[in-house]
Amino acid sequence: ERWPYIRPRAILSGTLTVSPKYRRQGVAQRLLTEAERKARWLGVDEMLLMVNQKNAAALKLYTKLGYAPKPVLAEHGGQVCMSK
Repeated sequence: ERWPYIRPRAILSGTLTVSPKYRRQGVAQRLLTEAERKARWLGVDEMLLMVNQKNAAALKLYTKLGYAPKPVLAEHGGQVCMSK
């Protein structure tokens, strides 16, 4: 049974940053995959995240992991909202 305050949606609103020393080793992918696993355990049916539209590396990673951009809203500023 879900707690009354848990909605079937999650927003990853923080910043996912990997130290330069550990980049290109799959660390970000593993962290995001674990966050998704925990969200599914809580009954979340959609993952959302915001990424700077100029951050090509992050956009590439999220697309690779199955995230798709949502329609751009004025409230997003320079951010792209992606969902999975």
